[in-house]
Parts: sequence; structure tokens; C-alpha cells
Amino acid sequence: MNICVPYDKEYTDLLGLAVYSFEYYEGMIVDVISYYEPDFRTEYYRRKAMASSKLADKFETCKKYDQLEKYIEDFSSLVDRCNQLFHAHPVTHDGNQILNYQVNTDWEVCDFLWTKDELQSFLLTINRNIMSLSEFKSKLMK
Repeated sequence: MNICVPYDKEYTDLLGLAVYSFEYYEGMIVDVISYYEPDFRTEYYRRKAMASSKLADKFETCKKYDQLEKYIEDFSSLVDRCNQLFHAHPVTHDGNQILNYQVNTDWEVCDFLWTKDELQSFLLTINRNIMSLSEFKSKLMK
């Protein structure tokens, strides 16, 4: 594909995989919530647009069910990081095209650079959470 936007293919491949993996993870969260609240899947996919933070809030309401607290905490801890990724902007840093997230211009340290290492770390965390939740989900669905 011939586009005029400067990018590093390895970086954008990691970025795409991180976004895709997080969306996959969200789908697993929807499946778990739907186990306890069967109408939730239809509500989530067909009736209401729901941001990740709203899904985290909904998952939080499932704390009353056994053994979910760890999975709720795991997901909630990644929502802010995911939003930092989704709302970042392309910059050139050390000669590389990466994403930069500036949260607040009043903060002393206000930039978060999404380097390849940061993307890989984020992706590994998502993967670990998916594997852990997958084991729980398998037991739950039996």
C-alpha cells in the first residue's frame, strides 16, 4: 500500500496487534458478564455503545459473584492504559515514528511515549490477562 504517512511497519504491526488483542479481551469480559446476566451480550453488542471504562464499571458490578475480583482488577487496570494508547498522537522520537500521549499540560511529566518496548509490554500484559481469564471462563462455562 502506498500512503504518505511516515510509519514503521514493525511498530504499526505491534500497535494493531495490541488494539486487536484488547478488543478481544473486552469480548471475553462481555462473555463472562453474560454468564451471570444473559441479556448483557445483546445489550452490549446491539443496544448500547459502551466505552471500555463503562464496560469496566459494569464488570465491577459483578464483584458479588465468586472469584471475579482478580479479573475485574486486571481489566480495570488496563482500561486507562488502553485509552492512553487510543488517544495518543504520532511523533518522531529518537528518529522513530511512535505515539505520544499527553495527558495534562499542567503536569510536570505529561508525556507517555509508546515505544516498541512499551507496546510489547502492554501486549504481553493483555495476553497474560487473556490466558488467565480464559482458564476461568472455561471452568465457568462447563
